[in-house]
Amino acid sequence: MDLIFFLFPFLLFFVLLGAALYQVIKRARELPHLVKDGVETQGRIIGKRPSFRRRRANPSIRYEFQDAMGRTYQRKSYVPHSLYEKLKVGDPFDIVYLPQNPRVSAGKYLVDQVRSVSHAK
Repeated sequence: MDLIFFLFPFLLFFVLLGAALYQVIKRARELPHLVKDGVETQGRIIGKRPSFRRRRANPSIRYEFQDAMGRTYQRKSYVPHSLYEKLKVGDPFDIVYLPQNPRVSAGKYLVDQVRSVSHAK
């Protein structure tokens, strides 16, 4: 029983690390598809959440948008502090989404950054 209490923090750490790594890999696989096949539209900011550690973690926003069929989608996205400070709830927010899977979306600024890096190669 003592061994379980001893190992629990380590197990929790690795589970959380694995979940974070999964999200990073998932996003890295989505971005090339957004660059190639994404459709631009304008969403709006519906929420903001500051980071808890200002220097390490980026704050997040929540945005919503409608696809070509009029269905509404929401997504949480981590953004740089400089962009976070400029945005207000209710502001328009340019996004890119996949028409075949609108749940996959990103801020246009991020897709543009990926495009510029891929064009530079």
